[in-house]
Amino acid sequence: MFSRSIDSADRESLVPLAEAIADAFERIGDQRAADGVLELAARHGVSDGLALRQAEQALAAGDANRALDALIPAWEAGSMDLHLEAQMGLAAFALGLYDVVETLTADDNHGMAHRILRWVLAVWDDLEIPGLDLESSEVIWALRAQLMTLAACGRTDIVYRVTEYIDSIEAHSAGRSIAAIPSTKPALGRPAALPMDARGPFAETWGHPAHDAVFSWAFSSARQAFEGERVAVLAPGAECFSPLLEHAQVTYESQSRDDRHQDLAPGQFEHVLAIYEANRTLNPAEAVRACAKALTHEGQLHLLVAGPKLAHEFDLSMSLAAAERLCTDAGLKSLGADSRDATGLPVPADEAVVHLVRAEKRIV
Repeated sequence: MFSRSIDSADRESLVPLAEAIADAFERIGDQRAADGVLELAARHGVSDGLALRQAEQALAAGDANRALDALIPAWEAGSMDLHLEAQMGLAAFALGLYDVVETLTADDNHGMAHRILRWVLAVWDDLEIPGLDLESSEVIWALRAQLMTLAACGRTDIVYRVTEYIDSIEAHSAGRSIAAIPSTKPALGRPAALPMDARGPFAETWGHPAHDAVFSWAFSSARQAFEGERVAVLAPGAECFSPLLEHAQVTYESQSRDDRHQDLAPGQFEHVLAIYEANRTLNPAEAVRACAKALTHEGQLHLLVAGPKLAHEFDLSMSLAAAERLCTDAGLKSLGADSRDATGLPVPADEAVVHLVRAEKRIV
C-alpha cells in the first residue's frame, strides 16, 4: 500500500457525502445509522454545518451532552457562526454550565438567540433581568423554541421559573405560547430529613446480599440529594429505596439487561445510585459510562459493587481499585472510596463484602 496525502478538498467532500448518506438512513427510519455516519465524518474534519446538524439532532433527542461534544470542536476552531454559538449555550444551559452560558451571551450584539438565552439565564439565576420585548411574535416563538429544547433535555425546572416570571409581569401573549411546555418546580437546594426508622422495613423487603451495608450507603447517598433533585436508582428491587427518596424526583430501574443502559436519559440526573449494577452486566465499564452520561455537570454517581466476599453471589466481583478505575475511565472524578463488611463497617479491601465509590461528573 502506498501512503497518500489528503488535502482539505478531500476532507470537505466528506461533508456533503456524509449528509446525503445520513439523509438516506433517516428516510428509512434508521436514526442510529444516520448519527453514526455524521459522527464518523466529523472525526476527519471540522465543519460548522456538520456540527450543527449533529447538535440539533442530539438536542431534539434530549442529549445535551452529545450536542456539546459535537459543537465544541467547531467553536474552538474559530467558528463565527452565531447560531452554532447559541446552540452551544443552550446545551450548556441544559447541563448546568451557567458560567459558560453567561460568557457566551455577554455580547449584546450577537443577535436575538443570544439575548433570549441571556434573559432566560437571568430569570433562572435571579440576576438583573435585561429588557426583552415579550410582545414581539418573533421573540415569543424563539423563546418558546429554546424552552422546548430545554424541556426535552430535562430542564423543565427552567421552564417553570420562566413561566412563573412571565405570569408575574402579566405578559399574556408569551405566557399562552409556553403554557403547554412541561414544567416542574425547581429543586429547593436544601437537604431533606430522612426517616430514622427505615432500616427495619428495608431489611424485610431487600432480598439481596448485605442489607445493612447497602442500606447505610443508600441512606448516605440519599442525604446528598436535595429536595426536588432528580435521582436515578439502578438496583435489584430498586423500589425498596423509595422511603429514603420521597423528597426527590426519582426514576427506579430494577430490571437487569445490558441494553437497558441506553434508556437512561442523558444529562438529566443530579444523582445516580447504582447498587450492584456493575455486577449484573456483561460489560461493567459500559454500565458505569452510561451512569456517567446520565449525570448533569457536577452530578454524582453513588456506586456500590460486590467485593471479594460476595464472589459467590454474582457472575462478577471486583477490587476497590477496579471500581474506582471504572469511574475514572468514564470521565468521573472520584470523591472517595471505601470497603465495607456486611454490617457496613470499614474493612481492608481484600476482606470487603462491598466497595463504595462516590464520583462526580465535571464537564469542564
